[in-house]
Amino acid sequence: MQAESESLTEIGASEENRGSFEQYSGIWSEGGISHQEILNNGGRELTCSIVEGNSFSGTLFSQQGNSERIAEISDISGKISRGELLYDYTDDGWGAAADFEDTPNEVYEKYDGTWTDEQISKAVNDRNQFYTASAYYQEITNYWENVREARDTSNVTEPLFETDSKYYTIEEFEKEPALILHLAKNEIYARHGNIFQNKDLKSYCMGCIWYSPICESVDFDISVLNKYEKENLDILAELDKYV
Repeated sequence: MQAESESLTEIGASEENRGSFEQYSGIWSEGGISHQEILNNGGRELTCSIVEGNSFSGTLFSQQGNSERIAEISDISGKISRGELLYDYTDDGWGAAADFEDTPNEVYEKYDGTWTDEQISKAVNDRNQFYTASAYYQEITNYWENVREARDTSNVTEPLFETDSKYYTIEEFEKEPALILHLAKNEIYARHGNIFQNKDLKSYCMGCIWYSPICESVDFDISVLNKYEKENLDILAELDKYV
């Protein structure tokens, strides 16, 4: 990993005699590229905190440039010795994990509308563990089946509304249940890969094959929203009273 032109390993080795690596806490990337460049072209980014001289904790984010698949290894921790950190892990960030609570952002290919029925079926089955884990599961399923009268995979292959390409009125939205308004509002952020802190929102979105987590909420830039999304978001934010 590099910050600007310096190697973390080389820096660490030179500092070890002084016994402290704390000044290297921060965000490191290969070649010193920005997070946006990683999202655009692929790469790796290490976020770390070093205390007590050599006690390391951090997170490693990776994105494949060719497929745009992402992975994240969280809770990396250990002691730096001789400029190196050795740590144990049970999930390399690219495979399935046993516990959703401990796996912040599971990696799945994002549905793009060109998939075969077989691909869609596999993706839906793979993500079903997340969808059913959400507290919204029963209500959203009932809504799709009995209000939308959709009993196929529409509930996870497309967002609730076309908020990225159509202007909606208050009258069109206000007839919808509170949960649907809440989800519709947050799906605007989800389209752009926002990673939700709320467990149930996160589970719901991870269960939707059109969603791919790429950006922590604290780093989300609202300027990525288009004119339709911004106007619809204003309406939905006003109407959202879900608790």
